[in-house]
Amino acid sequence: MSRQLFMEHLSWPQIKEYVNKSELILIPIGATEEHGRHLPVSMDTIIALELCERVSEKVGCLVGPAIPIGHSEWFMEFPGTMTFSYDLLLHLLEEYCDNLIHHGFKKLVFVSPHGLNATAIGVIGRKLRKRGILVSMINPWKILNDIAEDFSGLFENKVKHAGEIMTSVALAICPELVDMDSAEGEYVSSDMSPRINPLNSVGVCNFEGYNVDIFWRASEVTTSGAMGNPEHADGETGEQLMSNLSAYVVEYIKEIGKIDTSKSPKPE
Repeated sequence: MSRQLFMEHLSWPQIKEYVNKSELILIPIGATEEHGRHLPVSMDTIIALELCERVSEKVGCLVGPAIPIGHSEWFMEFPGTMTFSYDLLLHLLEEYCDNLIHHGFKKLVFVSPHGLNATAIGVIGRKLRKRGILVSMINPWKILNDIAEDFSGLFENKVKHAGEIMTSVALAICPELVDMDSAEGEYVSSDMSPRINPLNSVGVCNFEGYNVDIFWRASEVTTSGAMGNPEHADGETGEQLMSNLSAYVVEYIKEIGKIDTSKSPKPE
């Protein structure tokens, strides 16, 4: 595959020609944070770029420069993690979008596998809608979580941090960066309370059958950084998952392309 529709590979006349035909651009935004002992810290950025590449080849849409760092502060105990403060991320996204809008883009579709980027993207998106700009966000891991529910052959039918699905995808799209000899299965746990069970590193916990939030440090609920079991990961399965994901996002982007951004609901 080639990245001929990635903005940084084009000249300004080529970009101008594109904007004259389309208002839509994909924006890959990832994270630099631990993903267990066996996956690269750039895993979220890698899948964002891969998905953008596959979709752009099918739909012909431009891809903006990647943002490889998000808000990952609670992972900082793990070496290699890098994070923007939430305020900095907000400012960065706002200026990034303003640059694109200045050049004529009106449909900005973020591809963001890292969940904690979503709030900042939502804040910016709602502000920009008042200016006639349409902002959308796709989280590949969330979509894969739904796809995997009915996917045969998986031992883990939910996306877990550095678990089977993430590792299978990594084996499909960046096998040279995966160290399966170091792969270790682990699920989040805490000995702080016998009645409160953490469900992930973001803070969701179960207490007496209901979910609450406790904002742990990631190192308090996992020692390896994994929050699933990568033991059964398989590159062929990962490719099938990526194929299904790409096909879905292609259809979504086609539909976004049909939306008239000038139409905005107003109170009567």
